[in-house]
Amino acid sequence: MTPQTDVKTMLRAIPVFGMADDIPEAILAEIAELHLEPGEELFHAGDPSDHLYFLLSGGLTLLERGESGEFAAIDRVEPNEPIGEIELMMGGQRTCTARADAPSHLLSIPNDAFDRLALGHPELMAMAGEFARRRVEQSQLLAVLRQQFGADADAIFAFIEAEVEWVRVADGDWLVHEHDAVDGLYILLSGRLQHVASGEVVDESEAGDIIGAPQLIAGLPWNSGLQAMHESTLARLRPELFERLLQQLPSALRPLSGIAISSLQIIIEQSFDTDALVTIAVIPLTSTDVVTEFSHRLVAELEKHGKSLFLNSEMVDAASTRPRWSQIPADDPWQVRLTAWLDGLEARYRFVVYQTDYDAGEWSRRAIQRAEYLLLVDEAGGDPGLSDIEQRLVDAKTLETVRRRVLVLLHENTSAASRGARHWLSLRNMEDVQHIRRHRPEDLGRLARFLSGRSMGIVFGGGGARGFAHIGVVKAFEEIGFPLDFVGGTSAGGMAAASVALGQDSQSMRETVLEILIRNNPFKSYTLPLMSLVRQQIMDGLYRSIWGDTEIADLWLPYFSIAADITAAEMVVQRSGKVWEAVRATQSLPGIVVPLIRDGHLLIDGGVIDNVPVDTMQALNRGPVVAVNVSPEEDLQSNFGYNELPSPWQVLKSRLFPFADTIRTFTIADVMVRSIVVNSLSRRAEAQEKADLWLNPPVSAFGLLELTEQALDALIEIGYEHTLAHRQELMQLMDSSGVPAV
Repeated sequence: MTPQTDVKTMLRAIPVFGMADDIPEAILAEIAELHLEPGEELFHAGDPSDHLYFLLSGGLTLLERGESGEFAAIDRVEPNEPIGEIELMMGGQRTCTARADAPSHLLSIPNDAFDRLALGHPELMAMAGEFARRRVEQSQLLAVLRQQFGADADAIFAFIEAEVEWVRVADGDWLVHEHDAVDGLYILLSGRLQHVASGEVVDESEAGDIIGAPQLIAGLPWNSGLQAMHESTLARLRPELFERLLQQLPSALRPLSGIAISSLQIIIEQSFDTDALVTIAVIPLTSTDVVTEFSHRLVAELEKHGKSLFLNSEMVDAASTRPRWSQIPADDPWQVRLTAWLDGLEARYRFVVYQTDYDAGEWSRRAIQRAEYLLLVDEAGGDPGLSDIEQRLVDAKTLETVRRRVLVLLHENTSAASRGARHWLSLRNMEDVQHIRRHRPEDLGRLARFLSGRSMGIVFGGGGARGFAHIGVVKAFEEIGFPLDFVGGTSAGGMAAASVALGQDSQSMRETVLEILIRNNPFKSYTLPLMSLVRQQIMDGLYRSIWGDTEIADLWLPYFSIAADITAAEMVVQRSGKVWEAVRATQSLPGIVVPLIRDGHLLIDGGVIDNVPVDTMQALNRGPVVAVNVSPEEDLQSNFGYNELPSPWQVLKSRLFPFADTIRTFTIADVMVRSIVVNSLSRRAEAQEKADLWLNPPVSAFGLLELTEQALDALIEIGYEHTLAHRQELMQLMDSSGVPAV
């Protein structure tokens, strides 16, 4: 054993150990002296990591083995530098091999002894954290290069390692702004960036992405700004280093050219990797016990989509010898170790659910900063007022960088209709509401699919009475066990989607249609044709009788419908307000039904603009889209057996006199209804291409306003049989979304 006086002397030679004389005797007794000859290994990748080392003299090389089995040097350890600090900070086994390249003299300190020493000397932890960060970044850079450049990676790393610049961007800050001159090639090592063009998020980059290749190669400015969604680390190659690299290793140009070509395409829609890391902050607005139970159940559902982890402040505190580790301030040196530990966990899991405390402490701040999704969780009968966390931590900058803000309301009673979500929403800027019934596990499954990017979106198209086929489609979904996670539609499809979102099954949907459209057919209640053909009061009363005062936010499923604002000449996506008004607006056939008046604007049937709104579903919901089209491409053909249309009096005579030959023709209402969708038919091919499954029940034999019970049942059967014929495709979508077959 080395005498303690000699240990003190050796420690004093290391600048960070200026306090050597104050080190307790018990810790000094645990410090040992080591000597290595050239080629001798201090440790090997995969070895246990229970000691930290300091190099007094000599030199060691840190090596990582590639897929080919060859070692690549990721760093060289110089005198006075630590070795093994990565495992000290993050735990786990040795991540690399340390080999002496000269006669070397070292000191060995057990990890737990170093921890005890660092409690009184936080500068030691800051030093270890800084070295750990540098070497982790080097290792990450080599891993990305190997992924992108294969056999050339080690040579590229050796060429750029000494000159590459490390760039760190805080959560919410901008790396570059749109139209800035390009200042280099960036390699994203950790974190996530969103690309913002003209104020809209158009793309995302995650760890492993190379950014700026097309601009650097073509000499273009940035076509979008880059904003950090979380604290992010990047390696930057200045243009001059990039040019020298290409001259030295021209083979490196080939992969970059491919990246450049694909990146130069203008990105119109957001595109998300459904296998990327997802971080979620659960913010309790009620008892933490209730929310903790919810979080554990959510993690169990997320496990179906990937390895998942739940963390709260108690679990973080239990993982360290440092008291209240979770509450370390941002300027405390020990927070480096906590950050490294959390980074390591995120690297090993697909989903990480961070539950904040009830108050706005340091752990709550840290959890929110690391999250892509904010889930604000409350009991449906609770107090909708703003919590301490919301008032102090959920600021405008935070809202810029989270992907989605979701209100989650927990319901104990599974039979009663949901009520009152608008009280929460009126105080918050939320993008979605998810209602979770305690004894309905399918609700948590729906939320898990939403968070994993595998939520099933169902779009029901418009088509007048032919929309009865939607009921048969839903009946087939029930039989197959196909989940309906997010529903939307236009005209008749908007009504079908509202019924599904309300919780109606196919039988209840049939009864609803039978009651309001057949037994009380509003299209037979004609009025003086000044504003419409049918009476407004009849229409409004029928819709109110079904949906009452239910708000869209209170529907069990997320819902939207499409209306056309003829005042502003634009499409309206209805996601709030009363359900009956939304259904009434999306079904206000122009010329037949009086437009719905909302805030001084006139709303009519959305089929005028988009009859099968696949685009809207994709913008609102991440996951597969199944679209149901009930408007034939050709309709109202003149095949009635005569070359010229009969006069109105001839048609009337054929209907009044029982022995006269029946004259078959279309009605003014048929022409109006068909005219609604003509404009949006041009968009159908694009919608069909974008949908993951396009259902097209054969409904052309039925009239657009054939509102009879016989037609209802026949169309339900057509929709049912047509959907069952696509059972295999539906099962494949279920399998890809982690939904078990019935």
